[in-house]
Amino acid sequence: MLVLPIKTLLGHYIYDANRNEILAVSKDLFNYISEVQAGEVCSNSYKSDQEFQLLQSCGYCCDSPLQDVAYPSIDLLKVKLERNLRMITLQLTQSFNFRCDYCIYSENSLYNRTHSHNSMSVSTAKHAIDFFKMHSIDNPNPVVAFYGGEPLLRFSEIKLISQYAEQVFEGKHISFRITTNCSLLSEDMVKFFFDSGHEFYLLISLDGPQQIHDKSRHYANGESSYQAVIDNVHMILDNHPERNKYIHFNAVVDTNNIYKTVSSFINDKDIEACDVQFNYLERNGRIAPYNDKFSSQLNYALFKARIMDERKIEKGNCSDRLASYTLASINQNIKRFAPSNIPTKAIPGGPCEPGVTRLFVTTAGALLPCERVSETTKDMYIGTLDSGFDLGQIEEMINVSKLTSDSCKKCWAFQLCTQCIKSADCKGVISPDYKRTACDNSKRIAFDRLNQKILRFELHRHEVSITTALKRNKR
Repeated sequence: MLVLPIKTLLGHYIYDANRNEILAVSKDLFNYISEVQAGEVCSNSYKSDQEFQLLQSCGYCCDSPLQDVAYPSIDLLKVKLERNLRMITLQLTQSFNFRCDYCIYSENSLYNRTHSHNSMSVSTAKHAIDFFKMHSIDNPNPVVAFYGGEPLLRFSEIKLISQYAEQVFEGKHISFRITTNCSLLSEDMVKFFFDSGHEFYLLISLDGPQQIHDKSRHYANGESSYQAVIDNVHMILDNHPERNKYIHFNAVVDTNNIYKTVSSFINDKDIEACDVQFNYLERNGRIAPYNDKFSSQLNYALFKARIMDERKIEKGNCSDRLASYTLASINQNIKRFAPSNIPTKAIPGGPCEPGVTRLFVTTAGALLPCERVSETTKDMYIGTLDSGFDLGQIEEMINVSKLTSDSCKKCWAFQLCTQCIKSADCKGVISPDYKRTACDNSKRIAFDRLNQKILRFELHRHEVSITTALKRNKR
């Protein structure tokens, strides 16, 4: 049976992986299920055995029905690829004016290509827009994203391509996104992005205050980049604070930095009004090990943020952006957490639908599932603009867990898995052994999600108990 016993200070629970449900159980039943899983002989357990059989009669704690680790709806996926692409990302250039220490394209990276002077021609970009239109008939809100390198190095091309896309998608609500370091932003660019009738969203890479940002994000000559980025952000927001909804920041978190410095992000009232997303530092395609002290401080801050959130306590000028962002992500995951029976044919919960969600087009017109996979791994390519989608490769990609099907079938985190084909990429080779090395981290993330859902349940139960006691005292 695919069951994970979970014990907290306030209760005993089991997570039933077949049904993706958490059940609160008695201590005796918890111990009984733990013993059954361990294959131990249970003594004096008649009552627990009855409770266990009752659970099984209701469909819990049963053997997994899963027979085939495979994507169950290939025909539907083909329809989505044909008619319902959500977003296309254009790699305008592989050139970059920064040299970030953690960049996947840096000379020190073993995982991906390095910086180059390759650029996408306007004709290739227009071909990509035409391809996107042809494959997004059912999508009323197409999104075109510009990526690099540093895409603002190709601003004149951005203008031409976005205007062409608006003509091609006339009658639909089209929007644009740019991932940028913001150092090259000019007043002409700001005017085009925000004052010319286009809908542009900027995702600006900014790691925090100067001592953290400049540690990893600097110009190619080693000089500080922080002030240029901040000055350009203010050029957008000083006179038009309402633009903050179009500005988002992406911060890479290195847990070897001081928690308080990272978590406060930047003490700037304009920037405080913008959304910030935090991503943890990766080394060669894997999240770097967490610093224990940093993790402890984050968990404590997260606990306080959770209490304030549940008790509806006014946060005031909350300076812990990292805890707030993490809590919002947790709440989103909890909201999406729903009972779901494992069928006889399924894949773990990690992979997206390759190409449908965020199709990536290289400077040469090759297609990849997204911008996060390695461009030097041939198995990551899912077609070209000229030849179209390679449906066979896409099917292999979404079924990457076939490589580890025996262990996947026995894994309690099957429905909560976060792995996709990127997890199997070992220096250009898709490896089942390398994929398995990511399992512990995937299970840790799944376990954290379960614990957060249980914590929320226990806080609510505690709140109800207090409210009930107060009402009794009033009587």
